Amino acid sequence: RGSDGTLLWKQATDYILPPSGWTPEFQPAIAPNGRVYFAGAGGTIYWRDSIDSASGHTGQIAFYGLSKYTANKTSLNSRVFVDTPLTIDSKGNVFFGVQATGTNALSLKGGIARIDANGNGTFVTATSAAADSTVDKVQQNSAPAISNDGKLVYVAMNHTNAEAIRTHSYLLALNPTTLATVDKVELFNPANSTSADLTDISTASPTVGPDGDVY
Repeated sequence: RGSDGTLLWKQATDYILPPSGWTPEFQPAIAPNGRVYFAGAGGTIYWRDSIDSASGHTGQIAFYGLSKYTANKTSLNSRVFVDTPLTIDSKGNVFFGVQATGTNALSLKGGIARIDANGNGTFVTATSAAADSTVDKVQQNSAPAISNDGKLVYVAMNHTNAEAIRTHSYLLALNPTTLATVDKVELFNPANSTSADLTDISTASPTVGPDGDVY
């Protein structure tokens, strides 16, 4: 409670951190309707309503289907991770990055996921979105960004071992409904024009300026 700091409620998460050289972020987000979302195990998302009250409805969503998660928990929990903070647009759509570290029961790969306000999931692999087989996930800790008019989602994508293996990294603009790639730009080091590394031990995220420029 904001007035005096009294605990109103708490809810546990079974979220598992993706492999990293440091402790990745765990960042919930609040939708326009007041629902709070936060990451769970196996690439799932939890939610809670009535966040200013001592009690409220709760639930769990998987962008690939909750029944599939329930049937394959062990495999998915150990190999599939939410690897970015959650970003929510003005319509209540939740966007986040997914990292897959090996073969899993559903053959899920790393990429970008969207869950709409009704709990329906959409997903595109990083390899497909970037049209580059060396790209396999959204950069860890890099929150997706929404354009000022809500018509684009910006994500930074890299390779799991980008710091050890010289690969390409990209900033992509995606359709916020279908996650189809609208545009992309490869990122370069301005000092020598070589391919830039997007490091996973960073909290840098795309940021949209008032004029629409993306940084």
